[in-house]
Amino acid sequence: MSKAGVSRSQCMNIHSFLSRSRVNGPGVRSVLWLQGCNRSCPGCFNPEALPATGGESVAVSDVLDWLPQREIEGVTFSGGEPFLQAAPLAMLGEAIRARGLSVLVYTGYLIDEIERSGKEDWIDLLSVADILIDGPYLKDVPPNHRWAGSGNQRVHILGDGIDFDDSDRSKDSSSEEGEIEFSIDNEGLVTVTGFPEGWT
Repeated sequence: MSKAGVSRSQCMNIHSFLSRSRVNGPGVRSVLWLQGCNRSCPGCFNPEALPATGGESVAVSDVLDWLPQREIEGVTFSGGEPFLQAAPLAMLGEAIRARGLSVLVYTGYLIDEIERSGKEDWIDLLSVADILIDGPYLKDVPPNHRWAGSGNQRVHILGDGIDFDDSDRSKDSSSEEGEIEFSIDNEGLVTVTGFPEGWT
């Protein structure tokens, strides 16, 4: 991966962070929601993460310090739109993988768009993604995978050694049910995440 113009202190604009989740990819994962998206899909799960302004500017090195030292299997990048902050996320993803953890990236772009973009930072982020879930959210298309928000979204397994069971592998099964998770932090803030069945 090219490191031209990317320093360890480079910052990203973060909407929120959850240290442990079981519904945002395989196993127990930390989840990083990025601030800013240019799609505004009707029925968006995270409308407060759409504006480019807002959020918190955090250095890559500081985000690494947020990650639990044990009991997670990977980190999920969600949004917002991660590919709008591809350069720092690519660097973060490389450091995460160096710890033996997997990287899952949600994006409203299609993998073909990313590969043809000609954008070096987009290719760098794609190269550190062990799992990519692509495609815009379409509220009228029921999901067919428990990690996807709508049925048009595809789950691409890009990395080796990803540990998940056969039900996770199924991209076409209509029996996959959405999951939702509630967590409460030390200050009493409640975070709701996941993909509840029948979300509108």
